[in-house]
Amino acid sequence: MALLSERQQLAQNLARSIGQMKGAYVVNVMPLAAEAHLRVHVEQPHCQHVRSVIEGWGWKVADCGNTSRFNVSDGTMRLTAIFEVQLDMERQPIPQDDRVIPKDDIRRGKDSEIKATLEAIYGKQGKRR
Repeated sequence: MALLSERQQLAQNLARSIGQMKGAYVVNVMPLAAEAHLRVHVEQPHCQHVRSVIEGWGWKVADCGNTSRFNVSDGTMRLTAIFEVQLDMERQPIPQDDRVIPKDDIRRGKDSEIKATLEAIYGKQGKRR
């Protein structure tokens, strides 16, 4: 079994908690893909309650429209809101840039090295072709 990323573990726990609410169904395949957000179908009249609970947990919820969903218990189609719970994307660490811009005094020292190299290649004139 592959190890889940921190984001995937969070999505799995969140999906489990949302799935325990009445009329709420997480429709993503788990483990959650790296670029995906958590998709939730919520049957009417539970939409507002489910949304407020998720937002109360500190998550941003985006409205993605409506659809219909077959309810097995009574054999009816029900109007269902589609929500997307916005999970932060995993960030790649940015390596620290430890390069230093040379100071003028260091540059002057290299000028004499360059001059000596040119004299060795082209002779005492130090002229380039």
